[in-house]
Amino acid sequence: MGDIELLDHFRRSVNSGVMVEVPIRSVLTNLGIQQRSYDLAIEITEEMKTLINHALADKYPCILGTASLDGHPNLSYKGSLMVFSTKKLAFWERARKGGFAQLTANPNVVVMYRNGLLRKAWRFYGQASVHEHGEIREQVMERTVRDELDRDPDRLGAAVVITVTRISTLGGEVLQEGTI
Repeated sequence: MGDIELLDHFRRSVNSGVMVEVPIRSVLTNLGIQQRSYDLAIEITEEMKTLINHALADKYPCILGTASLDGHPNLSYKGSLMVFSTKKLAFWERARKGGFAQLTANPNVVVMYRNGLLRKAWRFYGQASVHEHGEIREQVMERTVRDELDRDPDRLGAAVVITVTRISTLGGEVLQEGTI
């Protein structure tokens, strides 16, 4: 069975409610979606870490950009955004509104940090993963700034971890990029 026939078979099976086993790479390729694996040569610097981890206290919260599968964009401030590791950012998602739904449908995101006083600004592009339970959720919750966590007294939020694949200036100059 060729890829096109396989995709048609997959669509018919999904529409009829029948479970089928299909090589996901073939389906994604035929849908025009490319799977990427990154050699993450990203290294979030100490300066970036310090500024991002203090962004809310400094009154320069980060902005998260998401998009739905059909391309509708959403922007939201993320006061809880933190550097989770040298290659990852994270935040506590308490609202679960428009941007959260987009994260689960389309994991491609961009985070913008800008401090006008220090004249420092970066964009962090990456892939988001949502953690509603488990150890990673607990780790992010423990590291979330108190002001943000206090707005979720019942702790109903989820942790979102972003694996950074590119860092650029606001002018578009690529500072770091994972190889594909």
